[in-house]
Amino acid sequence: MRIDFYTKTILTVVACLLGILVLRPMLTPVSAQAQGSSDFYIEPGVASIRKPDGTAQLPGKLVINRDSPYPINATTSEPPVATPVYLSKFDFSKVRP
Repeated sequence: MRIDFYTKTILTVVACLLGILVLRPMLTPVSAQAQGSSDFYIEPGVASIRKPDGTAQLPGKLVINRDSPYPINATTSEPPVATPVYLSKFDFSKVRP
């Protein structure tokens, strides 16, 4: 009698935990991200991009090449300053894999 109660309790706990694992993605779905293993990282949202000559400031998407990371200068405590680059349309179809 005691072994039967123990077995039913363990099986009930296992069934409840499996049910939680199944229902969790339905209650809080994971957002899809299209980053993949691309050589580029596309910043979420829109950034304010200024032309180097200062003639215009427009909203745009920021695309970063993963091969060249953010500038880092370990010899000073001040953050490095990158020179602004005018961004235009990107033709991702011409990127070599």
